[in-house]
Amino acid sequence: MFDEGMGMTLKKRKPLWTETAQHMVDFITRAFVENGRPKEQAEEDGLLVVDTLIRQMGGALIYIPRALVANIVERNEAIKREFTGNNHMELAAKYGVSYVHIYRIVRNPMSPKIGRPPKA
Repeated sequence: MFDEGMGMTLKKRKPLWTETAQHMVDFITRAFVENGRPKEQAEEDGLLVVDTLIRQMGGALIYIPRALVANIVERNEAIKREFTGNNHMELAAKYGVSYVHIYRIVRNPMSPKIGRPPKA
């Protein structure tokens, strides 16, 4: 757990928080420190963020997508940018998908560059 590297003590945490909430504090604190925030300020801010989430969203189910989803979105945007109309086989090989999937990606109606506008 993050306590080992940061020296965060359980005294600073809410004693009745779940293990998940305590892990959230650790992850958020680590992110703050890795982005240059002083350790003590990062710990205080991590506690504040998690406390606010618990108070504002306690009991709610929160879906946190895997990084894979973001990677797929980025990949699809790159395919849309690189698609010339006749390089579907090259893009399929480059990105490890079928050429049919390349066409599905570039025909997405939400695409700003290529695709049909949504039907009214």
